[in-house]
Amino acid sequence: MVKLQAALLLARGCISEQHPDTPYQQMAHRFQEWGLEKEWGDIARACGVWVPEDDDEVDKPMLVYEFLSKGSLHDVLHGSRRDPLNLKCRLDTAAESAEGLTYLHSKTTNVILHGDVKPANILLDEDWTPKISDFGISRLIVKDKQHTDFVTGDRSYMDPVYLRDRLLTDRSDAYSFRVVILELISRKKADNNSLVREFLDAHKGKKEATKLFDEEIAKPEVSDLLNSLYEIAVRCLNLDVDERPSMTEVAESILMLKRSWSNTLTKTSPTN
Repeated sequence: MVKLQAALLLARGCISEQHPDTPYQQMAHRFQEWGLEKEWGDIARACGVWVPEDDDEVDKPMLVYEFLSKGSLHDVLHGSRRDPLNLKCRLDTAAESAEGLTYLHSKTTNVILHGDVKPANILLDEDWTPKISDFGISRLIVKDKQHTDFVTGDRSYMDPVYLRDRLLTDRSDAYSFRVVILELISRKKADNNSLVREFLDAHKGKKEATKLFDEEIAKPEVSDLLNSLYEIAVRCLNLDVDERPSMTEVAESILMLKRSWSNTLTKTSPTN
């Protein structure tokens, strides 16, 4: 049975002062200070910290988040059910996830770098609204510090510059998010960087990436939109970190694509 220590519960913003010097309590206070226990549209709300006891099979503390009924984006894209996933849902997921990362990078009291952005850490609620999750304490940046070299993550999504220099920046999250975009438009897993290599090879050879797009959404009438998403992703895979756009720029670009596509649908609707 999962046990939550009452002293560490973050729900409703209530944190007890019991054992204030424990690492778990310090972590809880940091979450409260940064507002991650509150409702933010694109961020999964942290509800508490599960602290294992002597008889538990798992020996490490785990963060507990609100329940999101659709599960993770990874499960939706690659699960055994392979449910249909239309272009609108994928575009909404990309746009709102980008906005969530933008919030972490630039709209909080302290800069928060996620460090492990991937479909498994993007959860979906019953309305298919994506929420960023999995904020291990090692992934949160303390006040007045803009980088850390203590973050670990999934190497299939990890910025190669971070792996080389052990320096995490907001552009590292940007790199990882672009891999997520490639998964959204291809519905292929990014295992061992194979997906990134496929798209980069197509880009270097000045070939169209059409054959890499998921057949479910690869329709002639949306080829420009898919190619634009592909170009956004490739820009952010640049090994020159300074040449990568910020998450703010990416969020704005995807939002513009979304609006343009919506306007096109409205103009071509039979009712008009």
